[in-house]
Amino acid sequence: LPLDPNFAKFSPSRQAYLMSGQNPHLHKYTTLKQIAKSNSSALKSMFQDYYSFVFVREPLEHLLSAFMDKFVHPVNRTNNVQFKPTAQYIYRITHPKIFEGLSKAESTAILERITVFSVTFPEFVQAWVTQDRRVTDRHWDRYTRVCRPCELPYKYIGHYETLADDSAYIVNYATDLHAFISFPEVHTSGTRTRMYEMYSRV
Repeated sequence: LPLDPNFAKFSPSRQAYLMSGQNPHLHKYTTLKQIAKSNSSALKSMFQDYYSFVFVREPLEHLLSAFMDKFVHPVNRTNNVQFKPTAQYIYRITHPKIFEGLSKAESTAILERITVFSVTFPEFVQAWVTQDRRVTDRHWDRYTRVCRPCELPYKYIGHYETLADDSAYIVNYATDLHAFISFPEVHTSGTRTRMYEMYSRV
């Protein structure tokens, strides 16, 4: 099964559906279970029966990539709607003086004009460091919470920076996946080239 060139951009759930021959663009992953929602006994069985691996990315680049993806270049209208409340909350906590003395109706009127495109990277980082649950999202949350690498016995921890080599190892040597799939050529992201530019504003 040759994989789509965009395979590396898909979430793990989409990747699993694609590898099983199903449409990765469908968002109804009712048969897939998230690690964060699995109990201890289920996790123990899962890690005994399957070859477990996780991919991580340099934390600052990971944060910037999430910001660019959701607040600068959202891929579809769904993202605009889904993250608008987050954008509004970020704007509110990073501009408290604007809302001082305003009525609820006046504040609401201001926030209604805020979209995902209204949030700047410094504001996003300022809100992120608070770790407020209203700002936290799996797309930019810490790996320790999303993947729990300190608790779970992954057999392999790959890195985005060496995605091609790590993926080749998993597909060709660590598992029998090479009999079913061929991993496409990996194209590096442009996020790294913008690291200094974006973080120099923070």
